[in-house]
Amino acid sequence: GSLATLTPDEYVDLIDTLHPQTHLIVHLYESTITACRMLHSTLEKVAQCMPHAKFIEVRALDANPKLDTICLPAVLIYRGGELVHNLVRFTEELPKNGSGGGGGYGVE
Repeated sequence: GSLATLTPDEYVDLIDTLHPQTHLIVHLYESTITACRMLHSTLEKVAQCMPHAKFIEVRALDANPKLDTICLPAVLIYRGGELVHNLVRFTEELPKNGSGGGGGYGVE
């Protein structure tokens, strides 16, 4: 698996065509936000370990120009096109990777 960058329109189209058993993990990000960059790195690694799920990222302000970026990073998890989890600004609660290996959130 891999982490793909999609436009908002591609994201909506993907949700509409998901297999009922497929999980879609969506990272809403802005590249200027450090936590978003760190989560991107971590999701790239997780995606390689979970080929049965689809991992994508969408630039948040492309999806919603009026979005308050204080809520980023955000992760939306869909199963078969239905939103099942909405994680907003959750990275503040995660342990930082103290090993210096990649700057992610505890994923080596």
